[in-house]
Amino acid sequence: MNLYSYDMLAYRVFGGRARKRKQGYTGLERALKSANMYVPVDIYVARATMTSLIAGMFAAAIAAALSVAFAARLSDFITVPLAFPAAFLACRAIYFYYPACRASIREQGINATFPYAVTFLYAMSNGGVTPLESFRSLSRHREVYGEMAEEARAIVKGVDLLGDDLLTSIKGVAVTTPSEQLKNFLESMVSVMESGGDLSKFLYSRVDQCRDLARREQKTLLDLLGLMAEVYVTAMVAGPLFIIIIMVSIGMMYPANDAIMQMVVYLLVPVGTLLFIALLYVLGLIESTDRQVTTARELKVFRDVKTIPDSRRIRIAWWKYWLRKTLENPIGWLIRSPEKALYVSVPVAMLTMAWLFYTSSDVYGLVRGIEGRLVLGFLVAAAPFTIVWEARRRKVRSIDAQIPEFLKRLASVNEAGLTLDKAIKALLSSNLGVLNSEIKKMARDLEWGAGVKDALIRFEHRVNTLSIRRVITLIVNASYSSNSIKDTLAIAAGDAEASNTMRAERSADMLIYVSIIYISFVVFLYIAFVLVTTFLPAVPASAAVTAASSLANVIPQAAAGQAAHIKALLFHAVLIQGLFSGIIAGVMGEGSLQSGLKHSIIMVLAAYAAFTLFM
Repeated sequence: MNLYSYDMLAYRVFGGRARKRKQGYTGLERALKSANMYVPVDIYVARATMTSLIAGMFAAAIAAALSVAFAARLSDFITVPLAFPAAFLACRAIYFYYPACRASIREQGINATFPYAVTFLYAMSNGGVTPLESFRSLSRHREVYGEMAEEARAIVKGVDLLGDDLLTSIKGVAVTTPSEQLKNFLESMVSVMESGGDLSKFLYSRVDQCRDLARREQKTLLDLLGLMAEVYVTAMVAGPLFIIIIMVSIGMMYPANDAIMQMVVYLLVPVGTLLFIALLYVLGLIESTDRQVTTARELKVFRDVKTIPDSRRIRIAWWKYWLRKTLENPIGWLIRSPEKALYVSVPVAMLTMAWLFYTSSDVYGLVRGIEGRLVLGFLVAAAPFTIVWEARRRKVRSIDAQIPEFLKRLASVNEAGLTLDKAIKALLSSNLGVLNSEIKKMARDLEWGAGVKDALIRFEHRVNTLSIRRVITLIVNASYSSNSIKDTLAIAAGDAEASNTMRAERSADMLIYVSIIYISFVVFLYIAFVLVTTFLPAVPASAAVTAASSLANVIPQAAAGQAAHIKALLFHAVLIQGLFSGIIAGVMGEGSLQSGLKHSIIMVLAAYAAFTLFM
């Protein structure tokens, strides 16, 4: 059954009730529009009700089956009727909250690219492009401007598909957008256009306002990020540690009662951390990944030309060409797309673990037990990716640092009267660090007859970072309407410089919280070390001395076995804590999950070394 048929069935059963209560779902309807979920609210409510009903029946059936399978007591059967309303309400709550959650994510995406989109609109307007064509051009660059491009596309659709005039379409998007910033901007833009004001001057004034607003939001973001770091340390490090200490003490007296400790180690910390990461993503505290993006368009001029499929020889030739280029610079190939390192490291890690399990090898005593094999597999899989990721991140940061100076010099040369192609050639003698080689390649493309826009686009494809894509997109579109783009270049340089400054401020301010996460992990590890080396060995001896009953010979052996079991649980707790604390440290310090792998490797290695070498 496809979604359309499912919605039809749900609407037939529950649509009448949802339609009658439609006035009560105005908030949900607004959230659906803000989330770009093009579903009528009554159909969405009917779908939510039917899905929740199915989930409730499924949960009740599972609860009943488990109760019968495990011969549950009569009191356990009481929970079976509770499974239906619990699952029904949970599923319905998820359905009703999801649009607001998705709208919040879109709001963060819009706000993140809003200043750059305003700069783009100013560049187009300053070159004499009409507002509609400016929005149309912005909507074509989803890979650069993200959700802002989607909002621009909604404005264009209102004109092209619905037949609205531009002002009506802008007003409509101002009502449905989840971003308060964009709403205020569009309303002000409509006022300027209706009064016949100068749109270019309005956009120019908004550029500086957007920078100031971005700085204020950065301060709020850092405060929120600091609060979330404190919440994580309290809830996911100190809290589990407190529970573990209590349960270790109780577990030595009541060996059977270690289920709570196992739930804390294997369930609370991993699931809690994943939920915490999801919360950070919803709040917009995790930066979007700087993915490599290539856009291909089919040229209409070749529409009537007959084509034949590539022959086997051509495909083999292309494959050989790709292989030769890759082998000429494999490091560069990996740095352009670090995820490709996982194509090699993950299979190697799996083969390594399989070999260790099959041969029972301890690798000169360094790999002990299942834990050692899993840790080694994790290192083999994660270390190559981490190295390549950090190399790419360093390269991107070095390029980003040179972009403002590159744009300033390009603007000054363009202001002197040189066209854009001559301005690029004039920068050959400049010292712009990592950009020098790329400027030489652009100048060579121009000498060989390529157009300036083609040379810039090739430069974008070679470097392919988000900042470069944004700059090249701006320059190419601005140069379509005018050769004098010095004002646009100067503003773009200011945007790039402000972005670098805010990124540096975030790294500096978050360093203290990364340090706190490291300190909390060290405390966790130290307390586990004390429990294993001091507390656990003392309990069997104490039991042997004080036991005076007929169980005097049984208690020490039972306590010793329980001590070994608790030691294994503590070992696993420290390893799991190190893995997830490292990921959170990367999110806090650098805004990405991938950057947290290096912290995870350090913490996991420290935990493994402490338990295998000193305990």
